[in-house]
Order: sequence, then structure tokens, then C-alpha cells
Amino acid sequence: MTNKTERFLKKTLEKLVKLDKKQLIELSKDLMYERALSSHILDNLSVAIIVYQFQSVVYTNEQYNTLSAEIPILPTHILQEGDQVAKDIYKNNRFINIKTQTVNDFKIIYIRDKSQEITQQLDQKTRQGLDALENLAAGISHEIKNPLSAIDLHTQILQKNILSGKLKVSEEITQYLSVVQKESTRLLEVLETFLSMTRHHKPNLVFTEISEVVENAQEIFKEELDQKGILLNITEEKVPKIFTSPALLQQIILDLVRNAMEAVEEQEEKIITINIQQSDTKNDIIISIEDTGCGIPSDIKNKIFEPYFSTKFYGTGLGLTLVNKMVKELGGWVFVENTQSHQGARFDVYLPISQDFQKLLEN
Repeated sequence: MTNKTERFLKKTLEKLVKLDKKQLIELSKDLMYERALSSHILDNLSVAIIVYQFQSVVYTNEQYNTLSAEIPILPTHILQEGDQVAKDIYKNNRFINIKTQTVNDFKIIYIRDKSQEITQQLDQKTRQGLDALENLAAGISHEIKNPLSAIDLHTQILQKNILSGKLKVSEEITQYLSVVQKESTRLLEVLETFLSMTRHHKPNLVFTEISEVVENAQEIFKEELDQKGILLNITEEKVPKIFTSPALLQQIILDLVRNAMEAVEEQEEKIITINIQQSDTKNDIIISIEDTGCGIPSDIKNKIFEPYFSTKFYGTGLGLTLVNKMVKELGGWVFVENTQSHQGARFDVYLPISQDFQKLLEN
């Protein structure tokens, strides 16, 4: 306390003995009103507050009580100032900022949940990237796709004629044609990805059995998985059907499995696991795709869904951005985490279970 405050309190205490009963009651009412007003203001702040005195908690506001219920390990985080990441009861990362202040024997800790703010910033950045991508794709689609398709087609014709013996060329030219065909195909795939990013369409939702979509995706990759010696395991709980787009969901799974295949290709242990389960809240279906790769460095985890961000030499940086876009079109969200057992990566796709749609079908 400041000297000025101490002098004021000292004078107030000296005057208390001179007050009669009625005046003391009025003073008590005023103090209770002031305390109630202060508590109301503190409880309605967007900042969580906890106050310590001699290592003991003497006050917490309502925001702290709510936040600590959602982040059980929060007390262990308040020992350090600055931005931190904590796991909540829904197994999501929460971004919090912590500041401390010392006043005499009291240590006041302010905690601000920045999760929504950071999510909005990332969404805005992604939206800006997609808008720029849309303008770019619109400008290049006809200018590039048509001649590129012609190059790809004529290269394939040349290769077929060489294989059939109609054309006689050297081995060196054959190799050159192979490179041209491979690169033109890759460029067509990149262009198609660009165009997919810019298409605005409402998914056709139908009552869907998730396990059937996953099994169809597995069948598509079966031969390639066998050739590369990659083991794909599927584990599932009994989950309800949901309204979703089977085509869009299959594409999401294919893209994430392809990502996982690239992650384990050079590993000694090549295992991909797809797990289907219902969330603890019973409001979502979770499709988890886990690999035994080397995981995702923590410093880039928040960037992997941004347009053009890639750690691969030939990567476009659009694959996971497209996955994120498709998941959002289905009303869900995707979350990435490194696994504890293999130090690989796990992508969790949350898809909502709409009770209203289910009741509509049942009637």
C-alpha cells in the first residue's frame, strides 16, 4: 500500500470508535455494496484473476473458475509469464497469456485466453490466402490447363507409339519423354488443386455410414500400400450414421492417408492407423489418422493449414489447406497433434452429429 492509502485507513479506523450503532450499520452497508460491486466487475472481466498471499489462494474471479475447470493443469502454468499452450478437457490446444503483479504480500496473476483470437487470426489469414488463390486460379486456368493437357496427351501418344514399335528412338529420348510426361502430370494435379481450392459449392449431405467411406478409401490405396510395405490398421467403435458428403469425406481421408504415407515411407516402422470413435461429448464423430513418422515440429504446427506453407521440396502447400477447407464445408474441424507412442503425427477430424437431421429421418 502507498503511504497515502495507509494514512487514509488509519484515520478511518480512528473515527470508527466515535460512530454510533446506526452509523456503523450504514458504513457496513456501504462497504458490502462496494465489495459486491467490485466482485461483479471482476467476475465480468474477460481476464481470469487469481490472487495469492503467502503461497495461499485468497481470491479467484468467475472467469478463472471457468477457465481452470476447462484446463485442469492451469495452476502449473501460472508459474511462468508470457504466452503458453495448455491442453483443455476436450483435448484441444488452448493459447493463454499470463501476467503477474506483486502488491505488498499479494501476488496477482492475470490469465487471458487467446484461443479464439488466434483462431480468428489464422482463419482470416487463410481466407486472405484463399481469396488471392481464387484470383490467381481464375486467371491461369484456361491459359495453362489447355496447352498443358495437350502436352500431356501428345507425350502419352508418343510413349505408346514407342512401346508398340511404331517409332524408333534412343533410350535417352525415351527417358526425356518420361520426365516430360511425369512433370506435366504433376503440373496438372497442382492446377486441379488450385481450382479445387476456389470452387464454392454446397456439399450434398446424405445419411452416411462412416466405416464404409473409410473402407472405400482403404481399397483405393491397397495396392500402393502393399508395394511400399506400409501397414494400414483400421479400428472403430460403434458410432451412429451422420449427415455428411461421402465423396468429400472420402477425399479428406485420401488426402490425409496420402500425407501419412509420405511421412512413414522412409521410416523403419511403417504403420498408419485410422480410428473411428464418438467424442466424449457425444456431439461429434472423430476420425483419427495416425502415422509412425517423425511428427510435426512445434514451431510449425500452427502453420500447416496455411496456404502455400510446405516442408516438402515439391510441395504446393495446398494439400492440408484443402483438407481444412473441405472439413469446414462439412461443418467440422480438423486438429493435429504429435503422438506419444511413436512420435508421429495424428490428424483428428471432428464431424458433427446433427440430432435434428436424425430426428427428421426417423419421422
